[in-house]
Amino acid sequence: MTSNNNYYCPSIIPTTINIVTAIPLLIMIPIVLSLTIKKKGWHLYYRTILLSLLISILLTVIGTLSYYILYMSIECKNFPNDNKILNIFYSIFHLFLVNGPSVSRISFQLFAIERICATLLRKKYENKSNIFVAFILFLLPYIYGLNTGSISNISNYFKKYYFSLCILLDFITIIISIFLWYLNIKMRSKKFEKSFGLSEKYQLNENVRLIKLLLPLMISYICVNLIFNFVLNMINLKNIDNSDIIAYNSSALFIIYICCCVQIIYQCNSNFLYSTVNKFKNKKNDNRINDNNNTRNLDSNKQASDKEIRLQGTDGNALNMNYDQKSYFKYFATSWL
Repeated sequence: MTSNNNYYCPSIIPTTINIVTAIPLLIMIPIVLSLTIKKKGWHLYYRTILLSLLISILLTVIGTLSYYILYMSIECKNFPNDNKILNIFYSIFHLFLVNGPSVSRISFQLFAIERICATLLRKKYENKSNIFVAFILFLLPYIYGLNTGSISNISNYFKKYYFSLCILLDFITIIISIFLWYLNIKMRSKKFEKSFGLSEKYQLNENVRLIKLLLPLMISYICVNLIFNFVLNMINLKNIDNSDIIAYNSSALFIIYICCCVQIIYQCNSNFLYSTVNKFKNKKNDNRINDNNNTRNLDSNKQASDKEIRLQGTDGNALNMNYDQKSYFKYFATSWL
């Protein structure tokens, strides 16, 4: 898939495009990682797979930029050379750059499997979570994705049919995800039936929302990889080096990742802004009600204070309140007669 002693050495134009599309992800991926960690409402397994996917993308971006720093500093034709430390770093960056998409592919497949379980076990799935299972789900994409080259060296059968296997698994992943999305929407339309419990209704809504969140990324990723891998493996382009094709492929994937990050950031922040605005409106309405109540109380007190206080005797006649002290005691004494 690469040239020049199996090292990845694209020309200046695809290299520049790759760098430009990779740099924004250095900022956006950590933001999405933070939002994902804080999303306690998402199921543990879903968050774990998404974290694994995001970290793999971040490692791919770091590997790409670091690789190009070495690539621009030292001519590609000088590799491999006698500098062992430099060769180690170069190999690590090359590993992340080339095998990063394989990690992402496995993450998508695990996501489809996880949502199958969420659909089948929808009545109790929100209460099912295990740290050990989550840890395995996090590591699986890296165990396989970063070792595809080693597996190819061991098994000629795997190396020969790797491209066909990827296409098959990618299409199965898309079909399953779309079917799950449709199935959960159809079941959700009947959520008001008495046979549906609260947990089941909640899980159906979560399935629709979470599948819809990653489905555009999955479809775009698989289609882009399919096109470029078809060009790389099926079409013999004499004027374009394989390294340039891989660089353009990475750039297209980075653009897709940027769009996905924008979507997740917008959705999380829109929910936060919506709740914040509602809280502000409710607080403003409460303050307005309190102000109106206080105004009414003040008006009532003022009206009461403006009225003349009168006392009436048993005969119904008004009593004179303008007595001095002597007259008051005289009046008080005669009341006992």
